[in-house]
Amino acid sequence: MSLLPGVLVADRDGLPTLGIGVLGAMSGSFGPDFWLAAVVAFCIFYLGAAVGHVREMVEDKNVSPGNAGVIFW
Repeated sequence: MSLLPGVLVADRDGLPTLGIGVLGAMSGSFGPDFWLAAVVAFCIFYLGAAVGHVREMVEDKNVSPGNAGVIFW
């Protein structure tokens, strides 16, 4: 179920990305330690998303542009 009607990926991809963006914006004010935390959160989320998309491509044979994206083409 999506928080935004008609936007199915908002909960899965959009809102975590918004959180990472807020972390990045805040890191300029809080110093290097906070900056490192923002980078680690970004890397964990995007590597996890990549693994999930590759799994869908292999197991479900879902190679549509909406799932695979430009990075795999």
